Amino acid sequence: MALILAYAERDGIKRYNSALVFDSDGAVLGKYRKVHIPAYFPSNLPGGTGSYERLYFTPGDLGFPTFDLKGVGARIGVQICYDRMFPEGYRILGLKGADIVFNPTNYATYGQAYRIRVWGRLVQSRAYENGFFVCIPNKAGTEEDRENTGRSMVIHPLGGEILVTGPPDKEEVVGAEIDLDEVVEARKRIPYWRDRRPSQYTEFLD
Repeated sequence: MALILAYAERDGIKRYNSALVFDSDGAVLGKYRKVHIPAYFPSNLPGGTGSYERLYFTPGDLGFPTFDLKGVGARIGVQICYDRMFPEGYRILGLKGADIVFNPTNYATYGQAYRIRVWGRLVQSRAYENGFFVCIPNKAGTEEDRENTGRSMVIHPLGGEILVTGPPDKEEVVGAEIDLDEVVEARKRIPYWRDRRPSQYTEFLD
């Protein structure tokens, strides 16, 4: 069994929202540091604590690495929580050949019911538009006044289908059997990589 361990990393005077990647033999393959840090916004809504992450975490500086799991025969990437709002990191991981992207998340309602309804939609798009599996574990249940949405998911690259969903209110191991050949099939059906036009995307660099 391989493992992705999300943790708060201290490096000198800086703090990062990070994830270590362990292979099935226990070897540390490397780490990812969360690139996108959400804005500071307190909330006085019922069940909403707001977000204070910008006050203590530094944006990641390691780019978007991929990791080859020898025991599984898969190349994986990692995004963390708010990173899912930005397609660029996912696209880079796809260009680097990722078969699966793991997105450990701590997503709460902040007292707003619509956040439950939209949960998962973005990562379904990320899976479909890049032709890889997405596994997105999310914190469940209530912690003091914070209502977490739970509903961890495994998402298929063909159409962004949700293969399995965890409960909203308690911790649970959520798993799904996947076939990496379906990553190849997804990219054959819609050859995104062939049809990209990087020369026309230079405005992203401004």
